[in-house]
Amino acid sequence: MNCLRQLNLPELTLLHSGKVRDSYRATPTTRLIVVSDRLSAFDFILETPIPHKGAVLNAISTWWFDQTTDLIPNHFCSSSTPTSV
Repeated sequence: MNCLRQLNLPELTLLHSGKVRDSYRATPTTRLIVVSDRLSAFDFILETPIPHKGAVLNAISTWWFDQTTDLIPNHFCSSSTPTSV
């Protein structure tokens, strides 16, 4: 498995590909942030990804955005994780 792979989303503009996240322009005012299974340490992407790491990070972020939405406005719109890996 190549942990450095990126999603193939030709209909979206890739804005930035970081160590563990990729950012795409979905619309002129909306950005899609994809959390990957890539693992980095000391500014280096390690060759072995952690399976389901992206889904877990996404679920944790979703939970916190939901918990704090009545305290402060945030940028969160929706969350979707794949049902199969």
